[in-house]
Amino acid sequence: MLVLYSNDYVFHPGARDTGNDIALDRNEIMQGELEILNSQSLIEHTLEKLGVRVVYPSFRGKDRKELPFAAQRLLRDFSIAAVPQANVIELKLRNNDRQVALDTLSAIIDEYLADRAEIFQRHVTFGSEKARQDITNELKAAEDNLVAFQEAHQISDLKEQTVLLLHRISEIADEKEGVAGEIGNLKAQSATLVQALQDLPAQSLIYQETDISQEHKMLTDRLTQLQIQQADLKGRYQNDYALVRNVQRQINMVQGSLHRTPARETVVQRTGINTVYNELFQQNLLLTSRLRGLQAKLDGLSDELNGLQGRSDELVSLSGQYHALQRTRDVLEQSYRVIAQNAEETRLAAELNPENDANIRIIQSPASPAGGRSLRFVILVLGLIVGFGSAVIMLAARLLTQQVFLTPFDVERRTGMPVIASVMDAGAPAPTWISPHTDALVKQWAGWLLVRLRK
Repeated sequence: MLVLYSNDYVFHPGARDTGNDIALDRNEIMQGELEILNSQSLIEHTLEKLGVRVVYPSFRGKDRKELPFAAQRLLRDFSIAAVPQANVIELKLRNNDRQVALDTLSAIIDEYLADRAEIFQRHVTFGSEKARQDITNELKAAEDNLVAFQEAHQISDLKEQTVLLLHRISEIADEKEGVAGEIGNLKAQSATLVQALQDLPAQSLIYQETDISQEHKMLTDRLTQLQIQQADLKGRYQNDYALVRNVQRQINMVQGSLHRTPARETVVQRTGINTVYNELFQQNLLLTSRLRGLQAKLDGLSDELNGLQGRSDELVSLSGQYHALQRTRDVLEQSYRVIAQNAEETRLAAELNPENDANIRIIQSPASPAGGRSLRFVILVLGLIVGFGSAVIMLAARLLTQQVFLTPFDVERRTGMPVIASVMDAGAPAPTWISPHTDALVKQWAGWLLVRLRK
């Protein structure tokens, strides 16, 4: 298999256009691919796909129970080697059945490609999905905090509400000023009408019937009698007579009373409401009612203005916290869009660049030798040779390291002097350290020594 370089082996710690990419070297890439091929799960998936008894007929149990043991055996039979100085991986599989070996190796390669694609795709999909899920949770929490803040303080759109409040405050202030001016005008008109009403009578004469006054009539009659009596007395007496002067004095008194007494007196008199007074009174009443209405309106406008001003001050005091919550929400929303866009770009790039998923090329399909060859006999022969050689070496080492003389040759070799004779004690028991093999050697050397002595 040929391993080609791709974007999967490049780490992007930041944005792709910053040039901070970190690429793996050949050894790291090849070691990563070897680890994927040597994974236990890959072998188990292959055995599950093919069946344990198909690959190893000697397994008689259930596939599930035998699966771990079969996987271990398959890992021992499966050898992977990276070709030096090349991006090539060589795969070998040993099995008694040639076709089973081919099928198993092909299945391992297929599972490897599938698992590898899933592993590398997990970096893109799972990482982006986890980041998207995390930013989604943070965005939802920020949105909930903002909504809770808006509901708690009755805010829908802070900027729009503030503008509307200021516009309404300006309108109410202008309207209040206009109402106050109108109230002042009405108060001046009402004061003028009140002054006019005070100067005008509330009642006026409608009909009046007069007749000769009784007192005037009595005084006239009395004056007539006195004048008749005076004329009579002047005919009989002189003007300076006391009686004449007395009558003259009475006439003067009656004439004075006549001058003071009106000639006529009112017999029937009818009065009614003065129309001018009534009209002015009605106008004053209308002005007073309108004035009270305007005063009530002014009070309402003042209360509304105070409420709006308080609400405006409250929104101004809450604007910092609201903008902080909104800014957090906007930043998280922008981050979510960037993550979603990057994930989508990565997905599209992976779909538009199929060579990223095809950077593993099969140079040679699985094939078996024309004739199988078993190395068991060779291994057995080599094992016997190695065992015999090891035994000889161990025996020689033991003889060289012993501190006793087992043969006359040992005595000559150690002392540098010739041995003339060597006789064993036939009746003494053999030492515990002398083995049958050692006894045979002693006899052999003894015979050799006797032959030498004869010569």
